[in-house]
Amino acid sequence: MKNSLKPLLVLLLLSQFPTLAFADDPTVYQSVEIEHAVIMPSESNDKSILKLFVRNVSSSNLTILGVSGPRKSEAEILARVENNKYSELGSITLKAGEGGDFTSSHMIFRLEESFNSLQVNKKLHLKLILSNGEIPFTAHIVER
Repeated sequence: MKNSLKPLLVLLLLSQFPTLAFADDPTVYQSVEIEHAVIMPSESNDKSILKLFVRNVSSSNLTILGVSGPRKSEAEILARVENNKYSELGSITLKAGEGGDFTSSHMIFRLEESFNSLQVNKKLHLKLILSNGEIPFTAHIVER
């Protein structure tokens, strides 16, 4: 009977301690600033465009894979190659201290869902998807 209680006692003791984060874990020290986040209808009105400015303020590279919407829909990172013609990027990496300007018409996120039915000036909660996690942020709905 004594031997069967030892594993239970160990599990009980371990559950009392918080999860430890180690200094070599890149998710612990990843820091990002997100500014000027706005959502507007696309030209076709069936999808939405997200524009924002992202700055990597951590000491390591930051790889952005996309954005997740409130209904778990994904967003594509697009780069303009010529007038009204965009090419999808699978990801984009920002070096330490570097910023990514998605506020211009040269680089944008195209969300797979339309937020046209939402009121202008309302806020929408999204997540920036990174190679090692997600960062929540808020974007404002604006007119095109």
